[in-house]
Amino acid sequence: LAIALISLAEVVRFAVFGDHHVFEWLLRYSGLLTFSEQGRIYYTATFWLGVLGLFYLRALFPLDVWRRAPQIAAGAGVLVIGLALVLDFAHFAMVLPVFLAVLGAIVAYAVYVMVRAAWLDRQQARRLLVGLGGMILAGVHDALATAGVYLISETELLTYGFLFFIFVQFVVVARRFSTTYAAVEDLSENLERKVEQRTAELAAANLEIQQKNEDITDSIEYAKRIQLSSLPDVGQLSERLPQSFIHYAPKDIVSGDFYWYHVAED
Repeated sequence: LAIALISLAEVVRFAVFGDHHVFEWLLRYSGLLTFSEQGRIYYTATFWLGVLGLFYLRALFPLDVWRRAPQIAAGAGVLVIGLALVLDFAHFAMVLPVFLAVLGAIVAYAVYVMVRAAWLDRQQARRLLVGLGGMILAGVHDALATAGVYLISETELLTYGFLFFIFVQFVVVARRFSTTYAAVEDLSENLERKVEQRTAELAAANLEIQQKNEDITDSIEYAKRIQLSSLPDVGQLSERLPQSFIHYAPKDIVSGDFYWYHVAED
């Protein structure tokens, strides 16, 4: 989303200021673009490039970007939009140096974040730094061209530098998706192996428990035979007490009670 909005801001900048047919048509024939509107739109879009860049860096390197930094930058960006809407260009130009200084601080902080991320070997940070370096060099070229110093050509190169930056970001995003997909695949394979391992362990444990239960049951059955052999003969009791009976019903295999009788001589 941040990359899409950054691209949109650059398209707006390029549409209202540049040596191309779209700008010429807007300026001469549409009646939609005056010098005042051109300046306000151009500088507002330029400022929001920095703001959106911070949001993009926050998404890529959350450990390296202070979480309040994009919000503070966005607040300044909203203020720029508000002033661009309510002020004419003459008054807007008076406060413009302040916002350009803020933009410079945002760009400096963004550069610091990317250098830090590259130094700490964050994922794809070095590629991102290469893309930023190309855009910064293009911006320096255009700034010198404004002062009459032409390093390469008289054509504005910032747009091309931005296109290079966007291309690098596509590579960064694609690599991140690829790395994440590979990590998920590896995690799935590891999870399947662990599930199979746990299943085998549970089956072995279940077999061991089943064997132990059989051993315990055999021991109890043997104890039952010992217990029954120690009980008095029911037939002898019936001879002595014809009207008697014994209700012997253990709850489990072995009873906790024993019955007993004895015939006295008298």
